[in-house]
Amino acid sequence: MARGQFFVYSNNSAAALSALLRAQLSTAYESLLDWHVLRSLGLKSATFAASPAVLRALPTGYDSDGRTPLPYWHMPYPAMGGLNLQVPDLLTVLRMLLRRGETPHGVFLSTDLMTRWQTPRTAAVRKHGVSCGYGLGIYCWNHSGVRFWGHDGDADGYLTLVAYSPALARGYVIALNSANRSALRTIRTRLEELLGVDASAAALINAPTAVATASVIGTYQRATQRFREAHATVPSMKVFAHEGRLMTDTAGRVRELIAVSPTRFHLAGEGEATVALVPIEDALFLVGDDFGNWRKVTQ
Repeated sequence: MARGQFFVYSNNSAAALSALLRAQLSTAYESLLDWHVLRSLGLKSATFAASPAVLRALPTGYDSDGRTPLPYWHMPYPAMGGLNLQVPDLLTVLRMLLRRGETPHGVFLSTDLMTRWQTPRTAAVRKHGVSCGYGLGIYCWNHSGVRFWGHDGDADGYLTLVAYSPALARGYVIALNSANRSALRTIRTRLEELLGVDASAAALINAPTAVATASVIGTYQRATQRFREAHATVPSMKVFAHEGRLMTDTAGRVRELIAVSPTRFHLAGEGEATVALVPIEDALFLVGDDFGNWRKVTQ
């Protein structure tokens, strides 16, 4: 199978990039980021150092139950995301994104670079009409027909999300000191509705606009995995028809796959194609950056 067909999130790639920068420029990644990014944006609280002062100011992180405290997570590679900063600095980043790369001190990202940053170009799914996905370090999602861009982050006991919508000219920051992803999803959905997403459009958005080809129905196995345990069973997914609609079943999680063309689909509430049925060599794949990469194995 040719390389570059699928998107897969990788922490190790960031670590490898930081090592390459050090080797080529003889400067530590932390120093490069501080000079070219943190100072340019005016992020005064940002630091990779887990100093006593930083740890004293940091709220205790808790497990998903909100009661079990978790120790501070020391990341081995700073480029993986081991940056400590205060919420006002996250808001500074958000304002820059909403202003299309501009800051009070000048242009941080050009308009062309902002567009390229937000636009995935290389994976096979792009060649089949799906434009909303993972770009150069930022990803796109769709809520009731409105596009958002942003990125989340997690450490033991903490969850964050920075998001913005150019269409709404608004954005938000979520910072939780609990590893409760259900709470994060609930807050995220409510915030996007408060910012102007019209949830009443869901009925129209969730109506199929095309008849899917029968070739999409069948059993799939995950073609790529971010984390793979030794001797673990490869995850599988079934795509089947139910009362005239396409459904997916992944380990008991059932979702509707809504056709916008015979080979392009989206999930409930998304409003635009985020998944595509893609032929690669002698196999069929159902792929999408959030949906995952699935190889069809049976009819």
